[in-house]
Amino acid sequence: MEPFIRGITLAAAGSIDDALAHAFKQRSAARRNLDQFGFASNSYVAVLALSQRGLSHEADHLMSSIFALGRAGFLVSFLHDAMLRLAGLSALTEPKRTTPSLSVQARTKAHPETQAARGSR
Repeated sequence: MEPFIRGITLAAAGSIDDALAHAFKQRSAARRNLDQFGFASNSYVAVLALSQRGLSHEADHLMSSIFALGRAGFLVSFLHDAMLRLAGLSALTEPKRTTPSLSVQARTKAHPETQAARGSR
């Protein structure tokens, strides 16, 4: 629990680089020791620090490693929920992608000649 509290304290105090370095060091140690709480809690600190640095893609990648583990037990579930909320906020703040809707994709795949005719108008 101490590494998590230290990391959160560093992040809250504005020492983002120190919080990030501490979180990654503790996260690696937790992975070696198969400590699920240490891995998730220090990943959460790293996600917060990366988000504060504006590195949302890196934060998303880190959260994905936690989500891949599935929903954890009692002590880790609150961190899992918090990271789900952060992932939602990250998705809301990303610039809109120009991915066509499923119906547009279906029309294009099913009737390519229709799309070609529309493009020639």
